Amino acid sequence: MSGEYFAILGRITDHQSGNNLVGLRVEAWDKEQIFTTLLGSATTGIEGDYQLAFQVSTLEEVFSGRRGELLLNVLDGSGQLIHSTEVWLPEDIQPGEMTVDISIDGLSASEDNSSDDACTVHGRILQPDGRPAVGFTVKAFDKDLHQELLLGEATTGEDGSYSIAYSASQFSRPDKTQADLVVRAYGLDGEESAASPIILGAPADQLVELVVGNQAYRGPSEYEQLKTLVEPLLGDTAISELDEQDVAYLAAKTGLDPLHVAYYIKSTRLEAQSTIDAEVFWLNAELWGKVSHSRIPRGLVNGNCQSYE
Repeated sequence: MSGEYFAILGRITDHQSGNNLVGLRVEAWDKEQIFTTLLGSATTGIEGDYQLAFQVSTLEEVFSGRRGELLLNVLDGSGQLIHSTEVWLPEDIQPGEMTVDISIDGLSASEDNSSDDACTVHGRILQPDGRPAVGFTVKAFDKDLHQELLLGEATTGEDGSYSIAYSASQFSRPDKTQADLVVRAYGLDGEESAASPIILGAPADQLVELVVGNQAYRGPSEYEQLKTLVEPLLGDTAISELDEQDVAYLAAKTGLDPLHVAYYIKSTRLEAQSTIDAEVFWLNAELWGKVSHSRIPRGLVNGNCQSYE
């Protein structure tokens, strides 16, 4: 389950005014404090929104033998605790999400971060092949000559997205009105995995998207593109039930080469029979024949890896 996630998301608003509260830090802790390490954190965005993503396997380990109860602490820009909310997790934690909206009473005008100088930096953290980097920590900094001032941080969601809100009042120099922005992403091991160049005089709404390892973005592999086109058409039909007529139908609906569809089906079936990813079988399709060939080998779909005539 190492790649499966459970998310808590919602909005934080002022109870009296209904205003979205921007730039607040939300921290998730074990309510019973048996596990004393911070489980996750996020910063509210321009809409007062936040999202905390947890690996299912981590939650299972932390709450082994007991039902999970989280304590969500809300802190202002100075790090002062201003609100706490207790949240029960499902008894059987599965990949998915739950919504926890928070309304805060008695927040003074000086603490209400929904002011006119509110800024946000947002985007996605992606793997080089286009897969989202889920559960990564993203931090935004204001760069000065010899220092970087942390403006806020967030955890990427299931689509790799993040949003960090901050305001000019956080800058170390009172005469500064725009951030010289640097965004850094940290993997599940806590090591820095990507960083942006300095964005001098960043606008109030800045998009920053990073690729893990600072590599060039390659986008989804050919196999992933094929999977994206074929899977939505399968509905409740199992891969094992497909035959040559189904291959022809799927090829016609997607515009794909019928042979590519057949190899996708075969690769997926082989994955189910082994511990090897389907994409590995796809990449070795030359063992069955050339992918560029336009004919479907007899027996390929129904289980045999026959070569072409």
